[in-house]
Amino acid sequence: VRIECTVVSSGKTGFVTMQGNQGTKFIESISPFTTFSEEVDKVIEEALKGLTKVAAFFTAKGKELLNAGKEGPLAEARTELGKLRPKVSAAQDKLRKLKLN
Repeated sequence: VRIECTVVSSGKTGFVTMQGNQGTKFIESISPFTTFSEEVDKVIEEALKGLTKVAAFFTAKGKELLNAGKEGPLAEARTELGKLRPKVSAAQDKLRKLKLN
């Protein structure tokens, strides 16, 4: 099976063999939507990796701050970390749902 193709970067046009006589595939046609979807999936995956690092950091710092007193800057830091942790979890959930759709 031969089709006419255009190289986007150079604008050259020619014929290419998509599939040989024995059924061997040499090239697959892709749509701009497929390319876009793959790029979006990569971005989502990178964002999830970043959020996982943030969650691990929060967990580690939370453990460090367990022995902090009830007052002072360390106690305030522990409280602020506690406030931010649900936001990180919510962002992770949203990205996972987006990835599934």
